[in-house]
Amino acid sequence: MHEGDGIDPDRIVLRTEDQALVGDQAQRSQALLAVSQEEQDLTNQKQDAELQKQKAELARLAESIARLRSLFGSSLFAIMWVWCIAIIAVVVLQGWGIEEFALSDAAITAFFTGASAQVIGLVVVVVRSLFPTKPE
Repeated sequence: MHEGDGIDPDRIVLRTEDQALVGDQAQRSQALLAVSQEEQDLTNQKQDAELQKQKAELARLAESIARLRSLFGSSLFAIMWVWCIAIIAVVVLQGWGIEEFALSDAAITAFFTGASAQVIGLVVVVVRSLFPTKPE
């Protein structure tokens, strides 16, 4: 019967086996795709966790820098007050004309100039380092 129809039974069996192989290959491809997707998801989760960790560290550093800036700002303010009090004390002592505290005009000028330059220089250095105009 098959001989008269022109259908070869061996070919039918091969086509069925080919279809089974194609089906197996499709299943394997889908399984590999699923595994690949799971690996990608796991990698994304690891990257997200690392990103969150870095964000938390950055926030902690930003808070630390803010506290440091506040501390240095307060310290700088205190130094400026001490400098002003010292200048006022020298002027008052010189103005009262106390014998033990008699400075020449050149010494007073040098004191005012030197102290002013040191304090202003300190302020400039600290402020520029704490509040840079260009990000490093």
